[in-house]
Amino acid sequence: MNSLNMLSIDRDDHVDKKSLAKVGAFGLLFLVVINLIFYNKRHIRISPDEVHFTQSAWIYFKNIRSYYYNKSIDSASGFEIYKHRKLTASLGEKDLNIRLIVSHREQMAFLYPEFPQIKQKLESVQIITSGDTIQLFPADAFEMKENFIKLLPAVEEGESFQLYLNGQMYTNTMYAHKKARKYLAQMIYDYLKLTSGK
Repeated sequence: MNSLNMLSIDRDDHVDKKSLAKVGAFGLLFLVVINLIFYNKRHIRISPDEVHFTQSAWIYFKNIRSYYYNKSIDSASGFEIYKHRKLTASLGEKDLNIRLIVSHREQMAFLYPEFPQIKQKLESVQIITSGDTIQLFPADAFEMKENFIKLLPAVEEGESFQLYLNGQMYTNTMYAHKKARKYLAQMIYDYLKLTSGK
């Protein structure tokens, strides 16, 4: 009798482990399919005029993409600030880190660089690519989105950039590391998906 009970308990444990493994596999497959459906370039509408996000776009970012970010909250404004963990870790000494800033009250999101501390008052910041000069400061949220749309092809093509502060070259090798460019592109795509209105 005892041996039959033991055998029954072993079978139940085996069934539970198999069921758990199946549920885990189906859950992972579900996340992959959702990612393929929603997180691809064809679903991204590149428009500098749109910095608002829909509830569904926010839910997707929060549940799928925010895993890759460190989050903080600005106590004065209530804005949520996200920094891409792998981008932050791969930056060179003079690379600009980028923040994704989210206002739930306005349902707006925008990317904004963290500018280096310099002795003079910061009056202008430009990135020079092989084909363009991009004005990062001063720039409003719409201009900043347009800046990152312009920057994305150069990032994907493997360029490093010149960074000018107040008209003086600060570095000529910004985003020289391949990993920094890869994670910067991911962050830009996350932002474009969030604000694509879908």
